[in-house]
Amino acid sequence: MSAPHVRIGTLAFDLDHATCTVPSYASGSLQLEVGVRATRPKTARRAGLLSEYHRKGLLTFHLGARGVYGPGGVPEGRFEIRNSRAGDIRVQFRTEGDDYRLEFNGEVAFADGRASIHGTFGEPFLVNRPSFEVEIDVPLDLETIDWGGYVFGSLDEIAHAPPDLIQSLTLNAPEFETLPPEILRLGALTSLTIVNHNAYGSALPLRDLTPEIGRLGGLTRLAINGAALDTLPDEIGHLENLEMLTVGMCQLEAVPEAVWRLPRLAHLSLPGNRLAALPEAMDLPALKSLDLSRNQLTTVPASLADLPALDRLALKGNPLEALPEAIRSVSWLDLSIAERQRLLPRPFPGAEAGYPEAAYRLDDRRIAQLDAILDETPDLDPRVRPFLLATARPAIGFRRTESPPDDRLGATRFGGMPDLPANWEYPRFTSGYHDGKETVYEFIAQLDCEALAPLQDYLPRTGVLYVFLSTLHDLYGDKLDYPTIVVRHYDGPPEALASGDRFQFDRDDYFEMVGPAYERMDVTAEPIVSLPPSYPLRQNAYHFRAALPGPEAERDAFIEAYQGVDENVEANEPDHEAGGYGFSQHELPETEVALAVGGDPADWLTLLTVRSRGGMQWGDAGDLYVVIHKADLARGDVSRVEATMYSS
Repeated sequence: MSAPHVRIGTLAFDLDHATCTVPSYASGSLQLEVGVRATRPKTARRAGLLSEYHRKGLLTFHLGARGVYGPGGVPEGRFEIRNSRAGDIRVQFRTEGDDYRLEFNGEVAFADGRASIHGTFGEPFLVNRPSFEVEIDVPLDLETIDWGGYVFGSLDEIAHAPPDLIQSLTLNAPEFETLPPEILRLGALTSLTIVNHNAYGSALPLRDLTPEIGRLGGLTRLAINGAALDTLPDEIGHLENLEMLTVGMCQLEAVPEAVWRLPRLAHLSLPGNRLAALPEAMDLPALKSLDLSRNQLTTVPASLADLPALDRLALKGNPLEALPEAIRSVSWLDLSIAERQRLLPRPFPGAEAGYPEAAYRLDDRRIAQLDAILDETPDLDPRVRPFLLATARPAIGFRRTESPPDDRLGATRFGGMPDLPANWEYPRFTSGYHDGKETVYEFIAQLDCEALAPLQDYLPRTGVLYVFLSTLHDLYGDKLDYPTIVVRHYDGPPEALASGDRFQFDRDDYFEMVGPAYERMDVTAEPIVSLPPSYPLRQNAYHFRAALPGPEAERDAFIEAYQGVDENVEANEPDHEAGGYGFSQHELPETEVALAVGGDPADWLTLLTVRSRGGMQWGDAGDLYVVIHKADLARGDVSRVEATMYSS
């Protein structure tokens, strides 16, 4: 092999390493990594090429490429890189070790058993800054490339390769109408994907998979999207090794009976077809997920619930008229909240007692606050104010105070230790993860209800509310035999309270804590108006159905007009809140809880929002939400609270 050639501007670099591999199906592509090392790293950093954080002077180019298998297994192909990005979906490109302000523009090429990188490093938006010409040409050790994990991407590529080498084939927008013999001869094929990335909305001409597809007995994955298929051959039933079958956005009106008996099939996806009915009898012992969204189904058979491994069922976008009660047992059912309430209503026990709705309406001072917010919003849609008068909440904002702390027993605060009545035991739980060891709950907050009574009408008027959490990791997981969130209400004489200083816990007493308790935060309370968050409004339209305009097109136009109205509030949000709206990119906390335990989302309340402040950290600087049913709150029952969390 001829020697490598390396040049970067006028700086001296030597080839450090050059590798070319196909590591696994996870990447499915040829992975090129070329590292060059500056002989004088300090000079390269002062010149503005290398990052100051990479002290060893190593500059590395990474390229992942498909569509490069050439005759004899010699890689071939050219890829244009603009601003350190490859426009071709088959290519990924990045650099490591260079100054973060620099972008690479140029070309990466494979030819004649060599790889070359030619172009320029520079700052794209600045003039009179140094740029560096790059010329790198390195030989490839072809004997070390194992193409077994490579994803072939065209009929031309597979024409160059031995049939028994090809295990995975992905074709983008092929023009054939029937599965060609070049594919049917691939006896080692385990994965076949036919998609159309570039012409969304226009069907591929593929109409016939042909009965010969049954010869590909090694297939474990078959995926076809956006084709003109209206039938599947019965011979698909011969593919007994199939674990994943996807036929989406096609024109199927039925699926061969044999598909419903595939012994290893774990994931079946048939979205965007014309299926109007499913067979009553199915024998799919391994099926975990079934996607039937956007078809023509009016119901599904109850026998779906008898499939032993099924835990995910997607039914959105069908003209459903009824669902069997047994379907409720599927743990993850993809239906909108409106469809759930219509087809599988789940009343919340005790909700029939009701609650005083007037307690959740804005009072005069908060209406004045709302108008002040809207006055700061230019070009306000006239429908926004009546919508917010119906949906905005009379919340309480808590802000950290630097003044001398309120040391009254039972005063509102977050973190630290609770002032529990002297005769109360501190709440504890037992977790199997701690080998049965008894563990104390994390103390989150105590609210002085009498002091907060003038600010709202829904919390208890006297006493103290205490909030405890088992551990952050219990918020999303399997059903536990202890409550994740515990709220207790003490409504006795204040003199019965005892200082939390008496609790001498250390970190070993908890399931997981950095210290003996969260940092104590003393707060002041103020009346605030909490607006529905605009970002997830469309996903939570059912929650606001009584206030949103209709029909759907008018509703969508209003939601667009509402976007950003809440930004003025977000800019001045308090540290924590009671009775306000939470935030989510998907379902709001009340909707999430209603989906999990029943009831109407509008009848649930985010009792407390605890943001990542002080020592509290909910995921990636997220929010902890304590949610309660308004009927329970009205009768003073705080035993059935739920908890959820949002984190980006």
